[in-house]
Amino acid sequence: MKGESEIHSFNQLYSDYKSRFVRFANTYVGDSMIAEDIAIESLMYYWENRGNLAPESNVPAYILGSILNISAVPKYE
Repeated sequence: MKGESEIHSFNQLYSDYKSRFVRFANTYVGDSMIAEDIAIESLMYYWENRGNLAPESNVPAYILGSILNISAVPKYE
């Protein structure tokens, strides 16, 4: 089923990169709980918009860029 395949793909992406994304976010916000929220928010943003990206897109770089942008928003200060 397509739904199960998508869930598996998201879970794989999450498990492969979550700790890296959280560490990256933490360098900007200095709070591990907020960093985890930002990392998850960025993963979700990518997942919801992945159909708009070129197939050759660098997914980790896209998500890291999203983390950087979200970290700059004052609500996380």
